[in-house]
Amino acid sequence: MLLADEPTSQLDAAGRDAVVAALQRVNERFGTTVVVVTHDEEVGARLGRQVVMRGGRVGEEGRAGERFVVVGADGSLHLPHSERQAWPPGTLVEVRRDGDDLRIVRRRQ
Repeated sequence: MLLADEPTSQLDAAGRDAVVAALQRVNERFGTTVVVVTHDEEVGARLGRQVVMRGGRVGEEGRAGERFVVVGADGSLHLPHSERQAWPPGTLVEVRRDGDDLRIVRRRQ
């Protein structure tokens, strides 16, 4: 296992790309699990799987270019980052069952 904490911080785009490519080669050539901690969403998107932490908990997971929110052990559900401004803390929502799916609907006041 290779752990890399912010391996691309303070690098220009070419340096960042070279480091990401090297990490990918280590994974492919040796089968090494590579865990990268980064604040750079572009770096995370280029790696196989993303886990996004929010408030010390897993909030989102990315796989093959798709991002999903993750239901926590306590039933909590973090909104995707793109929706957090539109639905700030304290927003009232209804959860409605639709067959096997759930719909989250903002309550209008």
